[in-house]
Amino acid sequence: MPVQGVVVPVNAGDLTIRAQAEDVHVINRKRLRRYLLGLPTVLPPDAISTVFAAARLSSTWST
Repeated sequence: MPVQGVVVPVNAGDLTIRAQAEDVHVINRKRLRRYLLGLPTVLPPDAISTVFAAARLSSTWST
């Protein structure tokens, strides 16, 4: 499953991003919704539901 790293600074004031890393996007929290909605759909809705259900289970994650 393809993934994309995103960093969203919270309470960072006026943050200026001078250069964007290739594999991680740094996004102002005010632009996050627009950024996420602008991403292409990668998974069909039934696959999203399956991934979401698995992610909700504490047994899915290890520390």
